[in-house]
Amino acid sequence: MHENSVVPENSTRPENSARQENLIVRTTEFAKLILQQYIAPGDCVLDATMGNGLDTLALAKMVGIHQGKGRVYAFDIQQAALDATSELLTKNSFDYFIVKDQHRSIENIVPHSEGGLYLYLDSHANIDRYLDADLAGALFNLGYLPGGNKVITTEADEFIAAVKKTAILLKQNGIIVIVLYPGHQKGKQEKIMLLDYMKLLPPSVFHAEIIETINQTEDAPCIALITRKKF
Repeated sequence: MHENSVVPENSTRPENSARQENLIVRTTEFAKLILQQYIAPGDCVLDATMGNGLDTLALAKMVGIHQGKGRVYAFDIQQAALDATSELLTKNSFDYFIVKDQHRSIENIVPHSEGGLYLYLDSHANIDRYLDADLAGALFNLGYLPGGNKVITTEADEFIAAVKKTAILLKQNGIIVIVLYPGHQKGKQEKIMLLDYMKLLPPSVFHAEIIETINQTEDAPCIALITRKKF
């Protein structure tokens, strides 16, 4: 179209792409977009790294908590994360249950028939103490609590243990989405250990891949994906 062309009033223009989010450069939002394709109202999901609650809130909306559907299990070791998440959920009119009993037994697990939002002040490495459900999806957003103490980060050993346990709980066609931040030393270790684990997953049961940029530094955030194809 020439510069001086006039568009008729009854014509339609394509949507302005400038107004759309450029998700590929927003790693966490891109990760949640992928996860959303696997989740439906009524599903059970895991937020393995509660943080400030943004991911927990997003998952609650995906599974339909406001409509009395689905379950969200969110974990973090920091009281500050639990407090921030509780405040965010309350602000958005979501009810939730806080579980602080780190020795909770498998007999006290929430029944499958009951939905809701459950916040656990405990390491994601201990999810098998609390969960006995087929997970449609799980999100690990690693690193440190945004705005919190940068010395306190996820630990590689506990993280890998949590991923392994989550893979066992994953239902057929469920997915684990992991946002990695190799820009710090522990983040590098987490990425190395995760890739080593993913390479050993049986290809007949799981499909594993990683999404990373090729024109940025090796320290750029990336996304790892693990989906269960069959049992």
